[in-house]
Amino acid sequence: MLIKASQIRFVNIQLSLRGTAMNDHSGAGLFDRGIHIADGIVRRPKGYWSVSVYDLLQWLGSAGFGLSPVPAGLDERFEYLQFIDGADQGWPLLPFIQSLDGARAAGTFVRKLESTLAAYVPTESARWQLPTTPHVQGPIQHGDVGPWNLLWDSERGEICGIIDWDLAGPAPAGYDSGILAWFMVPVMNDDRAYQRGFGTPIDREERLRAYCDGYGISCGEMLGRVIAAQNELRNRILSASEDDPPTYAALKKIDFTERFRGDIEFALDWKNRGFGRDAE
Repeated sequence: MLIKASQIRFVNIQLSLRGTAMNDHSGAGLFDRGIHIADGIVRRPKGYWSVSVYDLLQWLGSAGFGLSPVPAGLDERFEYLQFIDGADQGWPLLPFIQSLDGARAAGTFVRKLESTLAAYVPTESARWQLPTTPHVQGPIQHGDVGPWNLLWDSERGEICGIIDWDLAGPAPAGYDSGILAWFMVPVMNDDRAYQRGFGTPIDREERLRAYCDGYGISCGEMLGRVIAAQNELRNRILSASEDDPPTYAALKKIDFTERFRGDIEFALDWKNRGFGRDAE
Protein backbone atom coordinates (compact mmCIF):
# COMPACT_ATOMS: atom_id res chain seq x y z
CA MET A 1 0.00 0.00 0.00
CA LEU A 2 1.22 3.48 -0.76
CA ILE A 3 2.70 5.45 2.14
CA LYS A 4 3.97 8.63 0.49
CA ALA A 5 5.89 9.64 -2.59
CA SER A 6 9.30 9.50 -0.96
CA GLN A 7 8.70 6.20 0.84
CA ILE A 8 7.65 2.64 0.09
CA ARG A 9 5.24 2.14 -2.78
CA PHE A 10 3.70 -0.81 -4.59
CA VAL A 11 3.86 0.93 -7.95
CA ASN A 12 4.69 -0.79 -11.20
CA ILE A 13 7.65 1.06 -12.67
CA GLN A 14 5.84 1.50 -15.96
CA LEU A 15 3.87 4.32 -14.35
CA SER A 16 6.77 6.75 -14.46
CA LEU A 17 8.37 5.77 -17.75
CA ARG A 18 7.12 7.58 -20.80
CA GLY A 19 10.21 7.86 -23.03
CA THR A 20 11.41 5.49 -25.70
CA ALA A 21 14.78 4.68 -24.09
CA MET A 22 13.62 2.01 -21.66
CA ASN A 23 15.85 -0.63 -20.11
CA ASP A 24 16.64 -1.96 -16.63
CA HIS A 25 14.85 -0.52 -13.60
CA SER A 26 14.76 -1.60 -9.98
CA GLY A 27 11.13 -0.61 -9.51
CA ALA A 28 9.70 1.48 -6.71
CA GLY A 29 8.75 -1.22 -4.26
CA LEU A 30 10.03 -2.91 -1.15
CA PHE A 31 12.75 -4.73 -3.05
CA ASP A 32 14.55 -4.59 -6.38
CA ARG A 33 12.12 -5.98 -8.92
CA GLY A 34 14.65 -6.21 -11.73
CA ILE A 35 12.16 -4.80 -14.24
CA HIS A 36 13.20 -4.32 -17.87
CA ILE A 37 11.14 -2.27 -20.30
CA ALA A 38 11.85 -2.06 -24.02
CA ASP A 39 9.88 -1.82 -27.25
CA GLY A 40 6.57 -1.62 -25.45
CA ILE A 41 7.16 -4.79 -23.40
CA VAL A 42 7.54 -4.93 -19.62
CA ARG A 43 9.69 -7.83 -18.40
CA ARG A 44 9.30 -8.74 -14.73
CA PRO A 45 10.84 -11.50 -12.62
CA LYS A 46 8.57 -14.50 -12.27
CA GLY A 47 7.11 -15.50 -8.90
CA TYR A 48 5.25 -18.66 -7.88
CA TRP A 49 2.00 -16.71 -8.40
CA SER A 50 2.86 -15.52 -11.92
CA VAL A 51 1.28 -18.41 -13.83
CA SER A 52 -2.04 -17.86 -12.05
CA VAL A 53 -1.90 -14.10 -12.57
CA TYR A 54 -1.00 -14.65 -16.22
CA ASP A 55 -4.04 -16.87 -16.67
CA LEU A 56 -6.21 -14.24 -14.99
CA LEU A 57 -4.91 -11.48 -17.27
CA GLN A 58 -5.53 -13.62 -20.33
CA TRP A 59 -9.08 -14.23 -19.15
CA LEU A 60 -9.66 -10.51 -18.55
CA GLY A 61 -8.57 -9.82 -22.11
CA SER A 62 -10.97 -12.41 -23.51
CA ALA A 63 -13.75 -11.05 -21.28
CA GLY A 64 -13.35 -7.61 -22.85
CA PHE A 65 -12.29 -5.81 -19.66
CA GLY A 66 -9.84 -3.73 -21.68
CA LEU A 67 -8.00 -2.01 -18.81
CA SER A 68 -5.53 -4.64 -17.62
CA PRO A 69 -2.07 -5.44 -19.04
CA VAL A 70 -2.05 -7.76 -22.03
CA PRO A 71 0.15 -10.84 -21.39
CA ALA A 72 3.01 -11.20 -23.86
CA GLY A 73 4.73 -14.36 -22.66
CA LEU A 74 6.16 -16.43 -19.81
CA ASP A 75 9.41 -18.31 -19.52
CA GLU A 76 11.29 -19.96 -16.67
CA ARG A 77 12.53 -16.66 -15.21
CA PHE A 78 10.29 -13.84 -16.41
CA GLU A 79 6.79 -12.71 -17.24
CA TYR A 80 6.18 -10.31 -20.13
CA LEU A 81 3.36 -7.76 -20.40
CA GLN A 82 2.45 -5.13 -22.93
CA PHE A 83 3.18 -1.61 -21.70
CA ILE A 84 0.12 0.52 -20.85
CA ASP A 85 0.37 4.26 -21.33
CA GLY A 86 -1.42 6.72 -19.05
CA ALA A 87 -0.80 9.28 -16.32
CA ASP A 88 0.26 8.14 -12.86
CA GLN A 89 -1.29 9.60 -9.72
CA GLY A 90 1.26 12.41 -9.51
CA TRP A 91 2.64 14.16 -6.45
CA PRO A 92 0.65 15.95 -5.19
CA LEU A 93 -2.22 13.89 -6.55
CA LEU A 94 -3.54 14.84 -9.97
CA PRO A 95 -6.27 17.52 -9.76
CA PHE A 96 -8.66 15.04 -11.40
CA ILE A 97 -8.07 12.48 -8.64
CA GLN A 98 -8.80 15.14 -6.02
CA SER A 99 -11.98 16.26 -7.77
CA LEU A 100 -15.45 14.88 -7.14
CA ASP A 101 -15.51 13.69 -10.75
CA GLY A 102 -12.36 11.71 -10.03
CA ALA A 103 -13.93 10.09 -6.97
CA ARG A 104 -17.02 9.24 -9.00
CA ALA A 105 -14.91 7.79 -11.84
CA ALA A 106 -13.06 5.62 -9.33
CA GLY A 107 -16.34 4.22 -8.02
CA THR A 108 -17.57 3.48 -11.54
CA PHE A 109 -14.29 1.82 -12.43
CA VAL A 110 -14.07 -0.46 -9.41
CA ARG A 111 -17.67 -1.58 -9.88
CA LYS A 112 -16.71 -2.71 -13.40
CA LEU A 113 -13.58 -4.38 -12.05
CA GLU A 114 -15.38 -6.32 -9.34
CA SER A 115 -18.32 -7.33 -11.53
CA THR A 116 -15.95 -8.60 -14.22
CA LEU A 117 -13.71 -10.54 -11.82
CA ALA A 118 -16.76 -12.12 -10.17
CA ALA A 119 -17.20 -14.29 -13.26
CA TYR A 120 -13.64 -15.62 -13.25
CA VAL A 121 -13.13 -19.19 -12.10
CA PRO A 122 -9.46 -20.01 -11.35
CA THR A 123 -7.94 -23.40 -11.99
CA GLU A 124 -7.74 -25.85 -9.12
CA SER A 125 -3.95 -25.54 -9.18
CA ALA A 126 -3.96 -21.73 -8.96
CA ARG A 127 -1.45 -20.24 -6.52
CA TRP A 128 -1.68 -16.68 -5.25
CA GLN A 129 0.56 -14.45 -3.17
CA LEU A 130 -1.47 -14.92 0.00
CA PRO A 131 -0.76 -16.16 3.53
CA THR A 132 -1.54 -19.85 3.95
CA THR A 133 -3.33 -19.12 7.23
CA PRO A 134 -6.01 -18.05 7.62
CA HIS A 135 -7.36 -19.57 4.42
CA VAL A 136 -8.62 -16.72 2.25
CA GLN A 137 -11.91 -17.26 0.47
CA GLY A 138 -14.06 -15.18 -1.84
CA PRO A 139 -14.07 -13.98 -5.45
CA ILE A 140 -10.79 -13.22 -7.20
CA GLN A 141 -9.82 -9.56 -6.82
CA HIS A 142 -6.88 -7.35 -7.77
CA GLY A 143 -5.76 -7.05 -4.15
CA ASP A 144 -3.98 -3.67 -4.30
CA VAL A 145 -6.37 -1.23 -5.95
CA GLY A 146 -5.23 2.27 -5.06
CA PRO A 147 -4.57 5.46 -7.04
CA TRP A 148 -0.94 4.31 -7.32
CA ASN A 149 -1.86 1.27 -9.42
CA LEU A 150 -4.30 3.08 -11.68
CA LEU A 151 -3.54 4.96 -14.89
CA TRP A 152 -5.50 8.15 -15.35
CA ASP A 153 -6.84 10.04 -18.37
CA SER A 154 -7.74 13.42 -16.91
CA GLU A 155 -8.84 14.90 -20.25
CA ARG A 156 -11.44 12.19 -20.80
CA GLY A 157 -12.24 12.00 -17.10
CA GLU A 158 -11.67 8.28 -16.70
CA ILE A 159 -9.32 5.56 -15.56
CA CYS A 160 -7.49 4.02 -18.52
CA GLY A 161 -5.63 1.14 -16.91
CA ILE A 162 -4.89 -0.90 -13.81
CA ILE A 163 -1.47 -2.45 -13.30
CA ASP A 164 0.55 -4.50 -10.80
CA TRP A 165 -1.57 -7.63 -10.35
CA ASP A 166 0.95 -9.44 -8.14
CA LEU A 167 -1.45 -9.46 -5.16
CA ALA A 168 -4.42 -10.80 -7.12
CA GLY A 169 -6.28 -13.69 -5.53
CA PRO A 170 -9.38 -14.57 -3.54
CA ALA A 171 -10.64 -11.98 -1.07
CA PRO A 172 -13.87 -11.17 0.75
CA ALA A 173 -16.43 -9.66 -1.62
CA GLY A 174 -15.99 -5.89 -1.83
CA TYR A 175 -12.32 -5.93 -0.82
CA ASP A 176 -11.14 -4.02 -3.90
CA SER A 177 -13.84 -1.34 -3.67
CA GLY A 178 -13.16 -0.98 0.05
CA ILE A 179 -9.43 -0.50 -0.48
CA LEU A 180 -9.96 2.07 -3.23
CA ALA A 181 -12.51 4.02 -1.19
CA TRP A 182 -10.07 4.04 1.73
CA PHE A 183 -7.51 5.94 -0.33
CA MET A 184 -9.77 7.90 -2.69
CA VAL A 185 -12.13 9.49 -0.16
CA PRO A 186 -9.73 9.28 1.81
CA VAL A 187 -10.75 7.52 5.03
CA MET A 188 -7.91 8.81 7.20
CA ASN A 189 -7.00 11.96 9.11
CA ASP A 190 -5.74 15.13 7.46
CA ASP A 191 -2.08 14.52 8.25
CA ARG A 192 -2.16 11.11 6.60
CA ALA A 193 -4.14 12.44 3.65
CA TYR A 194 -1.75 15.31 3.05
CA GLN A 195 1.24 12.95 3.23
CA ARG A 196 -0.37 10.94 0.46
CA GLY A 197 -0.78 13.95 -1.81
CA PHE A 198 -4.19 15.41 -1.02
CA GLY A 199 -4.55 19.16 -0.80
CA THR A 200 -6.76 21.04 1.62
CA PRO A 201 -9.58 21.17 2.46
CA ILE A 202 -10.98 17.65 1.94
CA ASP A 203 -14.74 17.26 1.93
CA ARG A 204 -14.84 13.56 2.74
CA GLU A 205 -18.62 13.31 2.87
CA GLU A 206 -18.98 14.74 -0.63
CA ARG A 207 -16.18 12.53 -1.92
CA LEU A 208 -17.72 9.45 -0.31
CA ARG A 209 -21.06 10.32 -1.85
CA ALA A 210 -19.49 10.80 -5.30
CA TYR A 211 -17.58 7.52 -5.06
CA CYS A 212 -20.71 5.65 -4.00
CA ASP A 213 -22.75 7.33 -6.75
CA GLY A 214 -20.25 6.00 -9.26
CA TYR A 215 -20.37 2.51 -7.76
CA GLY A 216 -24.10 2.41 -7.08
CA ILE A 217 -24.11 1.58 -3.38
CA SER A 218 -25.06 3.34 -0.14
CA CYS A 219 -22.37 5.28 1.69
CA GLY A 220 -22.97 3.32 4.86
CA GLU A 221 -22.40 0.01 3.10
CA MET A 222 -19.24 1.29 1.41
CA LEU A 223 -17.84 2.54 4.70
CA GLY A 224 -18.44 -0.95 6.05
CA ARG A 225 -16.42 -2.33 3.14
CA VAL A 226 -13.58 0.06 3.96
CA ILE A 227 -13.44 -1.17 7.55
CA ALA A 228 -13.61 -4.81 6.43
CA ALA A 229 -10.80 -4.24 3.90
CA GLN A 230 -8.61 -2.52 6.48
CA ASN A 231 -8.98 -5.46 8.84
CA GLU A 232 -8.45 -8.00 6.06
CA LEU A 233 -5.19 -6.29 5.06
CA ARG A 234 -4.10 -6.21 8.69
CA ASN A 235 -4.80 -9.94 9.06
CA ARG A 236 -2.91 -10.77 5.86
CA ILE A 237 0.17 -8.92 7.06
CA LEU A 238 0.14 -10.34 10.58
CA SER A 239 -0.42 -13.92 9.39
CA ALA A 240 2.48 -13.86 6.92
CA SER A 241 5.44 -16.07 7.72
CA GLU A 242 8.99 -14.75 7.86
CA ASP A 243 9.53 -14.81 4.09
CA ASP A 244 6.25 -15.75 2.46
CA PRO A 245 4.24 -14.41 0.83
CA PRO A 246 7.04 -11.93 0.04
CA THR A 247 5.00 -8.73 -0.12
CA TYR A 248 3.05 -9.30 3.08
CA ALA A 249 6.15 -10.67 4.83
CA ALA A 250 8.03 -7.49 3.91
CA LEU A 251 5.20 -5.36 5.29
CA LYS A 252 5.21 -7.38 8.49
CA LYS A 253 8.95 -6.82 8.96
CA ILE A 254 8.48 -3.03 8.89
CA ASP A 255 5.48 -3.22 11.27
CA PHE A 256 3.31 -1.70 8.56
CA THR A 257 0.03 -2.34 10.39
CA GLU A 258 1.01 0.34 12.91
CA ARG A 259 1.22 2.86 10.07
CA PHE A 260 -2.47 2.52 9.24
CA ARG A 261 -3.84 1.72 12.69
CA GLY A 262 -5.06 5.32 12.88
CA ASP A 263 -6.96 4.86 9.61
CA ILE A 264 -8.94 2.00 11.14
CA GLU A 265 -9.74 4.14 14.17
CA PHE A 266 -10.75 7.02 11.89
CA ALA A 267 -13.09 4.79 9.88
CA LEU A 268 -14.73 3.32 12.98
CA ASP A 269 -15.19 6.76 14.52
CA TRP A 270 -16.72 8.04 11.28
CA LYS A 271 -19.13 5.13 11.15
CA ASN A 272 -20.05 5.37 14.84
CA ARG A 273 -20.88 9.05 14.42
CA GLY A 274 -23.19 8.18 11.52
CA PHE A 275 -21.16 9.94 8.83
CA GLY A 276 -21.73 7.10 6.37
CA ARG A 277 -25.50 7.44 6.82
CA ASP A 278 -25.40 11.24 6.76
CA ALA A 279 -23.58 11.20 3.42
CA GLU A 280 -26.21 9.09 1.67
